[in-house]
Amino acid sequence: MSSSNISSGYSGSPPAAAQAAVADTISAPSIDCDSPPIEPSASGRQGCPVFVMLPLDTVWVVERDGRKVAILKRESALDAALNLLRKAGVEGVMVDVWWGICERAGPRVYDFSAYRRLFHKCAVFGLKVQAVMSFHAAGGNVGDTCKIPLPKWVLDIGEGNPDIFYTDKQMHRNKECLSLGCDEVPLFWGRSPVDMYRDFTDAFANQFDYLFGTVITEITVGLGPAGELRYPSYPEGDGRWRFPGVGEYQCCDKYMLADLRAAARAAGHPEWGHGGPHDAGHYNSRSWETGFFVSQGGNWQTEYGHFFLSWYSGLLVRHARRILGAAAEVLNKPGRPRMIKAVKELENGHVVYEFQPMVQLGAKLAGVHWWFKSRAHAAELTAGYYNTRDRDGY
Repeated sequence: MSSSNISSGYSGSPPAAAQAAVADTISAPSIDCDSPPIEPSASGRQGCPVFVMLPLDTVWVVERDGRKVAILKRESALDAALNLLRKAGVEGVMVDVWWGICERAGPRVYDFSAYRRLFHKCAVFGLKVQAVMSFHAAGGNVGDTCKIPLPKWVLDIGEGNPDIFYTDKQMHRNKECLSLGCDEVPLFWGRSPVDMYRDFTDAFANQFDYLFGTVITEITVGLGPAGELRYPSYPEGDGRWRFPGVGEYQCCDKYMLADLRAAARAAGHPEWGHGGPHDAGHYNSRSWETGFFVSQGGNWQTEYGHFFLSWYSGLLVRHARRILGAAAEVLNKPGRPRMIKAVKELENGHVVYEFQPMVQLGAKLAGVHWWFKSRAHAAELTAGYYNTRDRDGY
């Protein structure tokens, strides 16, 4: 179908950004995206732009003619919802771009076809998109309404090497996402997790950079469970944790333990490198029930406590720098759309233009609020946030 079919059924003139985005599809793969009439909504209002999160299963995989294909689920209902959001004056939508769906067929075999249809719909409705590179599985967190696993070829590698997953002291493997301990280890058909995340983001950008800045305005990169920069210390989905338990440290895969041993030796205390604190309780302990988190005299305040918590949270920070750095490299590569960030006039009269990508780079942090009024902030500590009453970890 010709690209003009993207806007069929539109009543009135879409916003300039949407017009430009749809016009750009002339040089990009086109699709037929019939949509119901759109009624104008208030525009140019002051205030904070609102983005609405689409259902986790907006894009789904079904079997047709003996093969698996990605589709937009409940497409008529989706059209109606986008129309209502537009009339309500919503700025745009946020959607998960699932690793387990888009790279399901094998390493570097990407399928973004259903997302192309979704983004073109958003362009027609005048809605912007925040796309989340979701390198985790769905189904194990509060509010998850569906199950979307990691790519099967990744899970198959985990069957032979379960240490690619976060591991607690009971040696339970959490298959929601990969452990940061193996970030730079080439275990996946010659690639490391950082390589895989970079390649995925690059493939996404190659497909959709003609929509950057007009329709797609932000790319959020998943950094852990639920896409958040944290450890899976409170896994409610499988029943191990219930609110308001303190959670458990996730540092017992062989890659994290090797790093801990090296850090302990460097600190002059090799005895500190055998695992997490022995007195930190279990997932559903209360803070005062543990020797480590108790407010008065807890081991979180000792030299060992400071060493371990600094190491544990430090790994999380380095993980974020690696992944976000790789994503920034992809979004800044030559040929990507850019916009002017600043104009500087030099003393000799020359003008220097500074550019930045047309999309913002985003990340998610968890709102770990329980035990905040205690001194240790136990739930934050097990999640990887070294934030206590006496120390600002943010």
